[in-house]
Amino acid sequence: MNPVPDPTESLCAEVLAEGRRRAGEIRGEARRSGEEILARARSDAEERLALHLEEASLAAAALRERIMADIPIELARLRAARIEALLESLREEAIRKLLSRQGFDYPESLASLASEALGAMEGGAFTLGLAPEDMPLGEGLLRRLASPGRSLRLVEDPSIIGGGLILRDDEGRQLWDDRLPVRLARLWPELRIPVARILGLLGGP
Repeated sequence: MNPVPDPTESLCAEVLAEGRRRAGEIRGEARRSGEEILARARSDAEERLALHLEEASLAAAALRERIMADIPIELARLRAARIEALLESLREEAIRKLLSRQGFDYPESLASLASEALGAMEGGAFTLGLAPEDMPLGEGLLRRLASPGRSLRLVEDPSIIGGGLILRDDEGRQLWDDRLPVRLARLWPELRIPVARILGLLGGP
């Protein structure tokens, strides 16, 4: 007598087979989904990297342009600073030579300065102030500057340091300050450009 098959066993076998089939499908779907997610992530990463590289390249190019644009300005600033330092050293050297009265005929310079001042002032009575150490030159100056209709009185002026002279009219309305350091300071703004050009610092003739 043949045993009767148990229907529950058949049912269980079918359920297990279906479960295995579904599990295989789920694993396949999961694998495909994972690959798709990984591919999208890789693509996104590559896009972001390309975007960052492009932004970095643009930023580097802009920075380079700014630096290149600043170079001529900075070079001009450094050159101007060096020229100014050289001119200042020349001005200081000129003051030292004026104070030491080297390299020029000091009595002749006094006479020239006084004559120029007298020619620029109005009136007929003047006072010529000299430094105490220059008073021995005074009489010779008075003789050279004598002129009909003009009186010139000589006085010692302790405020004159470094040489030069101060000329005043006797009415107290006019004063010509030709102390040598003061005159150089007055003329220096006009002298510095020609001096720089003579030294070849500015180009041109």
